[in-house]
Amino acid sequence: LEQMDFSYNQLSGTIPASLGSLHNLKWLHLGVNNFSGTLADSFKALTALETLGVEVNSLVGTVPASWASMKQLKSAWLNVNPALRGCLPKAWSGKVSLGKYGLAATQITGFC
Repeated sequence: LEQMDFSYNQLSGTIPASLGSLHNLKWLHLGVNNFSGTLADSFKALTALETLGVEVNSLVGTVPASWASMKQLKSAWLNVNPALRGCLPKAWSGKVSLGKYGLAATQITGFC
């Protein structure tokens, strides 16, 4: 499985940590739902992931520092999760390939 799109489905609850076991996943879009809770640390195992979309949910907390292991990531859409705070993994700051990311309507302040 390389692509998974559950956007615009009115899904709620926490994002299943078990998605982190889909090691070949390249594209994951969970945006525009009613997900709450924190971002799963288990996503660190998604080392092939190129695009992540979790925008327009009710996620809280910080982006796990362990997500720095997502070395293939080219776009990360975290926007419109007003209770997301902190910063993005510093390892992402020097990535030329990470050209697209959405942080609007979050409390994420940059890289650390």
